Amino acid sequence: MQEYIDFYNDNGYVIIPGKEFISEEEHEELLNISDKLTSDKSIDRWRFNSNGTFNKIEGICDFEPKFLELAKSPFLVNFAQSISEIGEDVDCYISKFFPQTKGGNSTLWHQDGYYFEGTTGDIVSCAIYLTDTSKENGCLRIAKKSHLNKEYLVHDVESGVAGINWINEDIINQYEILDLVQKGPYAVFFDINIAHGCYTNQTDSPRYSTAWEYISSDNKSVWDEFHPQCDRNKVT
Repeated sequence: MQEYIDFYNDNGYVIIPGKEFISEEEHEELLNISDKLTSDKSIDRWRFNSNGTFNKIEGICDFEPKFLELAKSPFLVNFAQSISEIGEDVDCYISKFFPQTKGGNSTLWHQDGYYFEGTTGDIVSCAIYLTDTSKENGCLRIAKKSHLNKEYLVHDVESGVAGINWINEDIINQYEILDLVQKGPYAVFFDINIAHGCYTNQTDSPRYSTAWEYISSDNKSVWDEFHPQCDRNKVT
């Protein structure tokens, strides 16, 4: 684990292969669940992009127990604890499921910390990619070293979703961009202040992922669970 910790501390993000935290059987089960979810547009937790494509299911760990089981992975929780100050009692916070179907995307450029009342040590972002990722199917993109800024980048591009804005690409292009073209499944932990976003999926196959924040159970400074997208579940 130490090599992952060292890489994260140096770069503000780290990629962890699925073999560290999920079995082949668990992976296959989550893929099957993802297929089932994406076949049912009537699920009231679905949020859609302006072009009608799927955006996300909010509170996926409340809605589907197998995703909460994944969030409780001892490896993932222990790693989150090792790169932060969240302590022994940990919650999974703001969980999402992104199907990234053809013509759709999950998020454009933003910093998670822009929307939280917390600091790098208080909250850790974690995303799990269940399928292979490529530029063509909407892989995650990271603006390297952007978490080192003393102030948040300007978020002034309207997203079409109330309360959510993106960062203009002119600002992002000042950074070196890393496209996470990887073999799934894998996890990405990243500093809540690192700018990140995704390409649009141009393929005929979905690009399944899920994401959440790890946060101390006694941290009550963030949006609470009564906010529509702020599910919160104990994982230790």
